[in-house]
Amino acid sequence: MTSPLTLFLALTVLAGAVYPEPVFKGCYADTHTRKFPNAAEFRNNQQSTASCVSRCKSKGFAYAESVYKGCYLDTRTRKFPNAAEFANIQQSTARCVSRCKSKGFAYAVTQVPDGQMEALVTKYAPKVWLARGEQYKPSSVDFHLRNVKVYGGGRVYSSTASTLSSCSTSCYMSSNQRLSHASATLSFFSGEPVGPTRQPPVYAVWKRINSVTTDIFYWMFYPYNRGKRVCIGFRAWGSCIGGYSTFGHHVGDWEHMTARLVGNQPSSIYVSAHNFGGKYDWDAASQTYKKGGDTVRTEGTHPVLYSAKGSHGLWSNPGTHTYEKILKIEKLQDETSTGTVWNTWRNVPCIKYHPGGGYTGSWSWLNYQGRWGNRKDGCTVEKLSGECILNDGPVSINDRDAMKYNNLD
Repeated sequence: MTSPLTLFLALTVLAGAVYPEPVFKGCYADTHTRKFPNAAEFRNNQQSTASCVSRCKSKGFAYAESVYKGCYLDTRTRKFPNAAEFANIQQSTARCVSRCKSKGFAYAVTQVPDGQMEALVTKYAPKVWLARGEQYKPSSVDFHLRNVKVYGGGRVYSSTASTLSSCSTSCYMSSNQRLSHASATLSFFSGEPVGPTRQPPVYAVWKRINSVTTDIFYWMFYPYNRGKRVCIGFRAWGSCIGGYSTFGHHVGDWEHMTARLVGNQPSSIYVSAHNFGGKYDWDAASQTYKKGGDTVRTEGTHPVLYSAKGSHGLWSNPGTHTYEKILKIEKLQDETSTGTVWNTWRNVPCIKYHPGGGYTGSWSWLNYQGRWGNRKDGCTVEKLSGECILNDGPVSINDRDAMKYNNLD
C-alpha cells in the first residue's frame, strides 16, 4: 500500500512547485491536499512549536516557518525560499496567489477573528518621531474637547463626546478663547506630554476589506497645525522684497497611517502627509516597506515614521521635504528629525469600523460630522495662494475617503 508520504512526494514532482501562504507557524496537515491546518486545527493538533518541529522532521518535512509571504521553491527539499530568493523570484502576492490557484493548490490564508484584532493593532502600530523643537504636540480627543465649543445652525452644542453625533456637517469647533488674529496661538495648542510613562492615544479603527484582508487606520490628533512662512512679495538677489506671511494654520489636525494585513501578516502601509500620501509595499527581504526608491524602516514589527515640525505630515525619513508650491515661486516644505519618540503601541485603543456611524460610549465622538477647528480667517490673498493664514479645521475622519474607500488597492 502506498504511504501518504510517498504519495505526497510523487504528487509534488508531478505538479511542480507548491505555493502556499501560511499565516502562522505550522506543518502540512494533510499529505493528500497539502493544505496548511487552519487556526483551530493547529491549536488542537499541535500546541507546541518545538514538538511541531520535531514532528515535521520525523516525517521528513522541512519545518515551514515563514516570516514573509512565500512559496515552495524546490519539490525535492520542500523548503521555503529565504528572503533574498523570495525577493528575486516572487515580488507580487497577487501573482503568487494566481499561480497557486492555477496549479490547484489552496491559498492558505484565514480571516483573523475579531477577538484577535487588538493584539494585531498593537503589533503593527507605528513608531513616530516628533521633530526636534516641536511646540505643537499631539493630544487626546477629550483634551481638545475641553478647550473648544461646537457651533452649528445658530446654536451651541455640548462639546462632550456623547453629544457630538447630533451635529450636522455644517457644525464646526471653535476655541473657547477667541484668537486675537489669524496667526495667534493659545496654550492648549501645545497638546499633551509625550514620554515613556505618559502619552496621548493613537486611535485605531480596523476595517474588513475582504474575507482575509484587513486595514488598520492609525489616527493621530493634534490640537493645532502651524502653517508655513512664505514670501508674499517677490524675490530678488536671494532676498524677499515685500515681506513674509505665514499661511495654512488650522485648529485641529488629523494625521494617519494605514496598515494592510493579509491574514495576520503585513502587506502594505499608506502614509499620509497633508492632503496626499503614498502606498509602501512590504518587502520581506529587507523587512521594510518600499515605494520605488523610498523606504519605511521597521523596528521589530513597527513602521518608523517622522512627523513634520508644526504641520505633522508623516514622512519615511528625517530631512527637508518639498510638497507644494504657492504664489508660483514659494516652496512649502516639511522638516522632520529625531526629536521625541512616540511609541504609539503603548496607548492605542481600537474599534471596528462602522460605515454609517453608530459608535457608542467612549468612541461616540467618531459620529461627529463637522469640522474639528475654528473657521478660516486672514484670507486676503487666498485666490492667489490657495491658502488662508488660518484655514478651516479638518473634517471628520469617519467621512474621509481614506476610511470609506480602499486607498491601498
